[in-house]
Amino acid sequence: MSEPLAEDARSCQVNARRRPALPMVLTPYDLKLFARSAAFGLLLCALTLVVMVATDGATTDHAGKAARMAAFAPLLGAIGGGMARVQAQLRGEPVALQSIGVSYARTFSGALVGALLIGLAGAGALATELTDLNALLPTLREPSWVPEGVDDWRSRYDGVVLRGATLQFDFVAPEVRVDAAVPSRGPIVAAVAATALALLVWLARPARAALRIVVGFGAVAATVAVFHFVAARRCNGWMLLAGPGLLLAHVALDELHTRARRVERRPALALDRSEANHREG
Repeated sequence: MSEPLAEDARSCQVNARRRPALPMVLTPYDLKLFARSAAFGLLLCALTLVVMVATDGATTDHAGKAARMAAFAPLLGAIGGGMARVQAQLRGEPVALQSIGVSYARTFSGALVGALLIGLAGAGALATELTDLNALLPTLREPSWVPEGVDDWRSRYDGVVLRGATLQFDFVAPEVRVDAAVPSRGPIVAAVAATALALLVWLARPARAALRIVVGFGAVAATVAVFHFVAARRCNGWMLLAGPGLLLAHVALDELHTRARRVERRPALALDRSEANHREG
């Protein structure tokens, strides 16, 4: 690169860094992006509910379906926000805003808010009695009939004994049936709300598509694994925060990496500014 072109490039970089940030005011673009994100998210929720009703049938009541729908709300809202962001990128709207100094997160703030509200609505629904947490976290009970002898079967909870050889019924003292406790709403509501907030922070930062897919898949896998342990009453419900915690850990590590790179570049930027000031003087 020739000296005049290099000097112009450095001058553009300095001017871009000196450009003031736009104030955080509500604009028609934000409202349109919010409407697109909310529309996509609600459409995905409706499609998920239709599939849930078609597959579950009469096995789950309306409260159970509502609980499952509310648990998926943060993910569906995030997908809807991503669809709105992709649509805006195809139109070239974010590039135009970033060229005048708008940050990456500010260009998609409307879509992020739409996704966040859908996720928080799901958490709010789980906090009410309109949702059945037993349908969300079903528990496998122990078998009620156990073999006794060669041909006999005994009901553990009714005290009925079926004599297979003579087809005779006898009665014995039944065992005390201990049902699994109903899962607490607090950890589940907190996990869903934390997932909505973590997705907001995670999607607000620019990242490569491959890295975002890997981290997202890891968060989903961790959430599903912990979900099964909580459903089986093998761990505390607060362990459901592992999924959003992984997303926030990725954001924190990326922030530390970004700051380290800025520290490394400070001497070079100071030298460029001094050279530009010396030539202007």
